Amino acid sequence: MKLLGGFALLLAAVHANFFQDFRLKVMADTYSDAVVVKSNGYYVIETLEDSGEIFKFGDGNILVDSDQVSLIVGNSGEVRGALTDEVPIPGFFFFDNNYDLKLKSGDDFYVCELQSGTLGLWVGHQQGCTKVELVKHRIIY
Repeated sequence: MKLLGGFALLLAAVHANFFQDFRLKVMADTYSDAVVVKSNGYYVIETLEDSGEIFKFGDGNILVDSDQVSLIVGNSGEVRGALTDEVPIPGFFFFDNNYDLKLKSGDDFYVCELQSGTLGLWVGHQQGCTKVELVKHRIIY
């Protein structure tokens, strides 16, 4: 009986770990179902790809990618990977039944066309950019 109880706890722990990783999808009329990917240290929006960067939460609600790089918002609002001497941004969280990514600051996410076919991810209002929602897309292994 103890063996079965231990197995149930182990199964629950494994199940929780399988679902802690996620991808981020864009929800907006123009870019619906586009995914967030990493390109040259920046996080951009890819409209032609099904898979995207894999994320999870680290300590203090710091969002980290599959390379264990913490996300940071640059001085201009661009979302990028933190350099080794930069402090990552705490305060990312999911709202609305653990689905909709938000920042503790309350700032919104925007998609901006950087060059033809390349869309950057930004935080805070940007002229000529589209406000988007980033939603959790669970990874099933």
